[in-house]
Amino acid sequence: MRSDGSIEEALTGKGVKVGIIDTGLDYEHPDLRANYKGGYDIIDEDDDPMETKMNQGEPTLHGTHVAGIIAANGRIKGVAPEAEIYAYRALGPGGQGTTEQVLEAIEKAVLDRVDVLNLSLGNTVNGPDWPTSLALDRAVDKGVVAVTSSGNSGPNMWTVGSPGTSSKAISVGASLPPVEIPYITFQKNKEHKIELTPLVGSDPWKIKREMEIVDVGHGLVSDYKDVSAKGKIVLAKRGRSTFAEKMNIAHKAGANGVLIYNNLDGSFAGGLLDPIDIVGASISKEDGEWLLEQMSSTKKVAEIETQYAQKQDLIAPFSSRGPVTETWEVKPDLVAPGVAIQSTVPKGYLGLNGTSMASPHVAGAAALVLEKHPDWSPEQVKAALMNSTKQLTNEQGSLYLPHEQGAGRLQVDKALEAKTLVYPSSLTFGTWDKKA
Repeated sequence: MRSDGSIEEALTGKGVKVGIIDTGLDYEHPDLRANYKGGYDIIDEDDDPMETKMNQGEPTLHGTHVAGIIAANGRIKGVAPEAEIYAYRALGPGGQGTTEQVLEAIEKAVLDRVDVLNLSLGNTVNGPDWPTSLALDRAVDKGVVAVTSSGNSGPNMWTVGSPGTSSKAISVGASLPPVEIPYITFQKNKEHKIELTPLVGSDPWKIKREMEIVDVGHGLVSDYKDVSAKGKIVLAKRGRSTFAEKMNIAHKAGANGVLIYNNLDGSFAGGLLDPIDIVGASISKEDGEWLLEQMSSTKKVAEIETQYAQKQDLIAPFSSRGPVTETWEVKPDLVAPGVAIQSTVPKGYLGLNGTSMASPHVAGAAALVLEKHPDWSPEQVKAALMNSTKQLTNEQGSLYLPHEQGAGRLQVDKALEAKTLVYPSSLTFGTWDKKA
């Protein structure tokens, strides 16, 4: 209600054009059909940015999921359910694409005069001068609010990837909405708790009893030659085969579940295109190697126990951290929910994890801000979103550092109420204190 007593109309993103550079869009989905207004297919060079279908190669769903978070308007409601969606398919079969294709999509979206641009994509190159990062800076100069995911290579510093390193774009990390998080302990060592990130597409991790765990290398068929996996949890290293292949092989071997540990430092968020009837989860490289060490040193049967904790407003372990190399710029700019996010996919709905899911929350919020303040510049929109966040604390009760959470967790309602803006929204002076 306004101060004069009149009723204020709800903000829905109506009239705001949101471009989505991704794997395309299932514009026939009932929750998205009405809001889809056009776009372009960079891969096939036509005006039909439909997701990759089975007859074209490895099918995709990512862009449709992202679009639903922004502007679904049906069974699921997006952040801005009446925003206009423009889809730019820059990633083809299997979600693969080139820097050149993403650059072309950015250029096309700017020419189409989108108001907000979401890029839930990227690489692991941490630097301010990668072409896609520079292109987003130019898009912002043209009046576009550019929003991008920071990457899924956390939890270490320096893991933010391009285009999340763009100075002028809004780089988004992932926080936890209210969720039940499983974690495991080995034998009687209750002090070392290993947090699990469930693999999307696998059965939910709801194991209630102690389970024997065995090492199966990379989880290839040959790795099971001298291993009895029936009724056990198998520990497999990421790489040399897809998640689906590891899961299927484990299922055929009679395993009850699969733990995949990273082959790079830190955690990761993984998923399967087609559901598999077996539980699966990912853990960090460090935790995987620690488990292997414990398993090799025990003279008894190696067992793990699963426990559960209700958590929210923590930074997801996989969420990439800053700062940006060379410039020492603070990234991400803020965080938003990015774990177990239900949204639209071709012919249905699915929960996914990743900063890819956090970024569209912010893009949708930007659309609402622009609906209320159509004359605001990208810098003002960014300021409203960053000035109004909730600062998050870790499980020890200490504030997350700026390179972990940026300004804090998105609060859409507070951003819409902003009456004073402070910008630039973040500052760096080229050096950090080691003790900070």
